[in-house]
Amino acid sequence: MPEIPTAVFGLMSDAVICESGGKITYMNPAASRYLPKVSPGDGLEAVFPPENTDGEGEYAFSSEDGLNVSVCPTENGRVFVFTLPDDGGEVKELCSRLGRALRESASVFQMTFGLVSPRLEELRDRQLETYAAMAERSCYSVLRAAMNISRLGELEADEKRGGERVFDLVSLCGDIRDTVSRLAGKKSAKIVFETKESSVPVSGDPRLIEEAVLNLLSNSLKYTPEDGEIDISVSKKGERAVIRVADTGRGIPPEIMNSVFTRYGEKTPLDDPKTGLGLGIAVVRQIAVVHGGSVIVGNWKEGGASVSILLPIARMPDRFHSGETAYGGIQPILTALSEVLPTECYTPKYLD
Repeated sequence: MPEIPTAVFGLMSDAVICESGGKITYMNPAASRYLPKVSPGDGLEAVFPPENTDGEGEYAFSSEDGLNVSVCPTENGRVFVFTLPDDGGEVKELCSRLGRALRESASVFQMTFGLVSPRLEELRDRQLETYAAMAERSCYSVLRAAMNISRLGELEADEKRGGERVFDLVSLCGDIRDTVSRLAGKKSAKIVFETKESSVPVSGDPRLIEEAVLNLLSNSLKYTPEDGEIDISVSKKGERAVIRVADTGRGIPPEIMNSVFTRYGEKTPLDDPKTGLGLGIAVVRQIAVVHGGSVIVGNWKEGGASVSILLPIARMPDRFHSGETAYGGIQPILTALSEVLPTECYTPKYLD
């Protein structure tokens, strides 16, 4: 990206910070108002933690205080652009209420279907079983949409989740990989789990972290070809635990990098079979923020998308052991991956 006259940045309502050699060289009026104690000449770490700013090329991240930041390299440094936070209390409340209403309706349908399912099995009609599985899968898709909508309302107003429980990311992510690989079968991309750590303890709500990882896996499975690969890894980076999901799919176009955390606000073609509500990455961002963490989104060298969730590493409790897992069973996976799993996964064979 060539150098842009700072006068252009001065007209923007978004906050803009220019950096070169680790030092802030320019702040537009919006950034100066939002960060009154920071000024040109200060180190970039006065605004963003180092683990969010050591990426390469064009990428985006969500900071621990909830700022959505896009990063673009220039000839002499980098430009950081972020939208200033907006309370949006009414929208959050609407999301929460709408999500709960949809979730209750989907739950009633599931309960009713559970009562009808045994009678369908007695008929031994393969075609009817397939139709029933399609209906069940659609119900899980509605349930997933309802959960994501309500999450945006609930998590926006939530307090930090640290301290709820200490659990092991290695066990959690390893179990997720094993179950998803078994369900997805041979007609999906190969899913690999990698780590050099025996255990990585973090504190918070394990089911929310599981939900975040499954949302990332759903995106990767949706856009990665069958002969491709999805890599899940758990590592440590200073005082942060890092969950990374990367794939060899089509990657993230540079033109949407600055809006990657708010894609649900943009129009998408209705004839695209891979189009959803676009809430997944927004939910991942909020889950990370309420755990005192952040999210980094970009493309990796193999050409696909790469998303990292950074969380504070917890102190190892006396009774903690690496085998203690927070894995929530098959239901969260069937819900989160309802857009990508085969229809047969929603037959009584799996649901029971």
